[in-house]
Amino acid sequence: MTLMDDASKGIVTEEIRAVAADEGTDERKLCALVAKGLVTIAKNVNRKTSPVGIGRYMRTKINANVGTSRDYIDPEDEVRKALAAEKYGASAVMDLSTGGDLDRIREMILKSVSVPVGTVPLYDAAATAPAVVEMTADDMFRAVRKHGKQGVDFITVHAGINKNTAEKLIKSDRICDVVSRGGSFSVAWMIHNEAENPFYQEFDYLLEIAREYDMTLSLGDGMRPGCIHDAADAPMFEEVLVLGELVRRARKAHVQTFVEGPGHMAADKIETSVRFIKETTHQAPLYLLGPLVTDIAPGFDHITSAIGGTLAGMSGADFLCMVSPSEHLALPTEDDIREGMLIAQIAAHAADLTKEGPKERAYERDNAMGEARKRLDWEKQYSLAIDGDRARCIRESRRTVSEACSMCGNLCAMKILDENLKLHRRNEKDIWKKERISEKRGYLKKGKDIGKKRISEKKDVWKKDIWKKDIWKKGCLKKIKFQFRRYGLWKEWSIFTHTHFSVTVSWSRQNMSAVPMWWAIGRSLWRITPILRITNTSSAVSWEQSRSARTGISKFWQASRSRMCRRPR
Repeated sequence: MTLMDDASKGIVTEEIRAVAADEGTDERKLCALVAKGLVTIAKNVNRKTSPVGIGRYMRTKINANVGTSRDYIDPEDEVRKALAAEKYGASAVMDLSTGGDLDRIREMILKSVSVPVGTVPLYDAAATAPAVVEMTADDMFRAVRKHGKQGVDFITVHAGINKNTAEKLIKSDRICDVVSRGGSFSVAWMIHNEAENPFYQEFDYLLEIAREYDMTLSLGDGMRPGCIHDAADAPMFEEVLVLGELVRRARKAHVQTFVEGPGHMAADKIETSVRFIKETTHQAPLYLLGPLVTDIAPGFDHITSAIGGTLAGMSGADFLCMVSPSEHLALPTEDDIREGMLIAQIAAHAADLTKEGPKERAYERDNAMGEARKRLDWEKQYSLAIDGDRARCIRESRRTVSEACSMCGNLCAMKILDENLKLHRRNEKDIWKKERISEKRGYLKKGKDIGKKRISEKKDVWKKDIWKKDIWKKGCLKKIKFQFRRYGLWKEWSIFTHTHFSVTVSWSRQNMSAVPMWWAIGRSLWRITPILRITNTSSAVSWEQSRSARTGISKFWQASRSRMCRRPR
């Protein structure tokens, strides 16, 4: 039972759950991607590792190559290299040892790191034979089974090389022919033995062994170009066509795969080549050995590969191989591994800034760095940097009295502009506050003026209506003041009354029709209707009597106004 078997049944395993949490994606979505072969989680059933997802919607991962050669055999040093690679961000480590006790070296590396480990079984088979061309097909498959039993998570097999690709190579005008070590072993064996490549001819048997240990097959690119001249030629694309066929067969057997890609390639050919490989191999995860964008930078090939890796990652590559400064020159040291890993991390992160899925998380880190730089928060910058220790060392080696770096000191562009912007924003805020207060006062004054105007208009209308009445045509006018209460405050109004009439002021919350012979003075603005009751007294009483009557009415009003004007509870 393989991981792909479980995923095809919709079973969310611990590995899928762990990768989903690490990538910040949905478990069910990841399970479907694994079932389709679009995401690979390399993990041998015989080994406990930290699961790593490689493929669509995953972050760009990095592999580091370590291993002895026949000239330098130091297993402990290779273990230190593997640990350094894991420390500086490697998602996987490949043991490419060709010298010494290969089984012991492989066992030590498998026990020392927690990330997935890959190997090339063909190297082991060749080491046990008198010569490379004299190993047998049984030797090759025996090595595959041994690596699976030891717990190797993924193996590189150059199964895409067959008679057709070898024929294309012979007829091509390549400068470097084959630079892949496993590819050269396969082509040499086929030419010497005049036989088909065993890994291609017996691919179904290879799938059976892989299923037994749930090993992932890394379908190697034995025809990858070794110089700019050889890029994107017939042998390379012929092998890609074969790899597409093998991917389809592996998926039917529920064996996980990813495909290896070109090495040296001019920048303008990277996008086309990557898209062709992804399309031809049914969107299988793509592992690139580079690509190096120029051949003239020995000692700096970790930089040329980072340029190519970024372009390839933007085009769809999922897995980058770390290239050290000693590439093409010597066996890498621990410092070379560290340097190569840091440069590869830059390339991978730059690619993630453009890829669907990891883009959001990549932007979060860059935005946080931008904010820290603006605030001159050095500790935050060190924590976000790919190599914070190196950044700290460089800054502290050239100290300055300013909180900025020694490049600008107090003339730091960030510092100068930030101070002036803060002052400008403070002044702008004060101006805004003053404008708001002034505007508010203007609104209040305008509202007050409008209110006064409306009251004046109402008084004018009321006066005109009163003077039209016949009852005001005779006698002298007396001003009578009366009060009313609004919200607990007493206000005073004045009206004119005729000497021959007594005026009684009352208040009503009822309909006017319910109060006969009562006239409204004005419209009720406070739900209280002021009413006048006019009584003709000219024929019955004198002015003094009328005044006495008015005084009594006034006293009655004063005594009862609190009861009549009390606010309802």
